[in-house]
Order: sequence, then structure tokens, then C-alpha cells
Amino acid sequence: MTLTNTTKRILSHLGFIFLYMVNDATVVMQGGSKPGLWDFAFFFAADIGLFYSLAYLVFPLFRKRSWRWVIGIIAIPIAWALFLWLYNAFNEILNVIYSSRAAIHFGKAHYFLYLYRAVFISILALLFHIGRVNVAVIKEKMRLANALMKAQISPHFLFNTLNSIYSTIDRRPEKAKQSVMILSDILRYNLGEADTDGLVPLVDELLQIERYISLWKLKKPGVKISLLLSVPEQTKLSVPPLVLLTLVENMFQHGMLADMAFPASVSAAVIGGWFTFRTENEIRVDTDSRGYGIGINNSIARLKAAYGKNFKLSTAVTGNRFVVDLKIKL
Repeated sequence: MTLTNTTKRILSHLGFIFLYMVNDATVVMQGGSKPGLWDFAFFFAADIGLFYSLAYLVFPLFRKRSWRWVIGIIAIPIAWALFLWLYNAFNEILNVIYSSRAAIHFGKAHYFLYLYRAVFISILALLFHIGRVNVAVIKEKMRLANALMKAQISPHFLFNTLNSIYSTIDRRPEKAKQSVMILSDILRYNLGEADTDGLVPLVDELLQIERYISLWKLKKPGVKISLLLSVPEQTKLSVPPLVLLTLVENMFQHGMLADMAFPASVSAAVIGGWFTFRTENEIRVDTDSRGYGIGINNSIARLKAAYGKNFKLSTAVTGNRFVVDLKIKL
């Protein structure tokens, strides 16, 4: 079962709250204190409330004016410690009144204890906020990089396609119309919006590959390439835009695609919880092998930004065949 990003975030927050509760209870028990259930619940709720209030409401307001950080870091823990101290004092007074116990002596020691507790929570919230900001920056960079990638289209490819369409308008108007329609779909995809993470649905990327190959076959009928896309419709996976198409473009730029004895191939499938994508083509004798590395390295960088360690990309040369294997964990 694949968990959504929202579900993962909720589970991570619940995990943090649980671990903090266990740690808090352990510290209290080791200190020899035996607070009532109401007291423990109140202080625990107060800690969690302070943590999320600082992380999501207070610290984000301090981004643009550095002096506010100083005021916030100093004033908030002091105010919170004062509040907790007053609560505890009031609670103890009630205990004395209603249980006829001896008066409780509270003073500076209690204040500094709560101050320490508030400062500790504030530091945790600050670190959490900084982590959120860093993650947001990384995601924004990835989104912009993917948007830039989508906005780019090879001028050479576009020029050749338009030239091919122009040359066939009079002789084969139906072919020219079909080419224009496919090219317009390709350009529309490049201008389309990605999701908030800068990714696009896998099905859209695979459809773009089909269009790209169809257009090449219309331009050059001698192109021999096998396309096998057997990915279930319910597969929920988003990919960096054009990352798969980059691997296919490498075939057309550097491969021998007119040899009927050794046709190129593109395949996609879901096997054992992994999405697999494979390209294979005969290497052209006059090709510059360095061109492969540029496209592959670009794809690796974008895949790493999107999936971390949950993908594998490998290349191999077998005889005169160049093979690229990509696996992404679902």
C-alpha cells in the first residue's frame, strides 16, 4: 500500500507526539514525582500546544525581521514559564484549601524549572521550523527546475519538425495535419501545470513519449522502434516532467534507429512494487558518447531530488547496444 504525502505527515506528527509523551512520562517518573492524571495531561497538552503554536504561527512571522527572533526567543519562554508557574501555584493553593494539607512553598526554583521546560520546547519548535523552511526551499527549487525543463524544447527538434511539416503539406496533407496535431499536444504538455511538488502524473509522461515517437515516425518512416507500455491505470506515481522523455530523446540523438535487424525499444511496466522503465538502442558509430552522460546525469539529479534513495538508474553497453534501466519504488 502506497501512503500519500499527507498521510505520511500525519503519521510523523502522531509519532512525534507519542514519543514526546513517553519521554515526558519517563522524566517525571525518574524524578520521583507522581503527578495526577489531570496535571500530567495539562502540562503535556501545554507543551504540545506551545510547540505547534511556535512552529506554525509565531516563528514564520519572524522571517523578515531578524530582531524579532531575539524578542520571540527570549519573551515567549519567559511568558510561558510564568503562566505554568502561576497555574501550578493556583493548583497547589486549591489543594491546600480543599485537602487541609500544609502550605506548599513555591518560588524561584519552580519558575526556573518551567522556564527550562519552555525554552526546551521553543528550541525544538525552532529546529522544526528551520527544517520546514529548508524542505520548502528544496521543493521550490525542484519545482522551478522542473518548470524550466518543461519550458525547454530542443530548437533543433522543433525546426526539423516544422520543416518536415512544411515539406509534406502539398504532397501529403493528411500526414502534415497529423504532425501538427501531435506537435501541438507536445507543446501543450510542456506548457501545462505540474502539481505542488513540481511533478506530473506518470500517465501523462508516458503519453508524451508516445506522441514523441509517433511524431518521429511521421518525420522519418524508416525509424524502427518497439514501444511497450504495460502500466496499470491505477498506478499512482508522479514523476519529474520530461525525465523519462529525456532518456528516449537520447535514443534518437545518439542511436541507430533504422536497422530492422536491431530495432530500438522502449518499455514500461510495474514489477514487484517498482515502476520500471527501459530503453535499448544500437549505438551509432559517429555518435559522441559524452552526450549520453549529460542527459543521464541530469535525470539522476532530478530523480534524486524527487525520490531520494527510492530509485535506481543504471546504464550498460552490451556489444553495440546501449541500455538504460530505471526503477522507481511505488
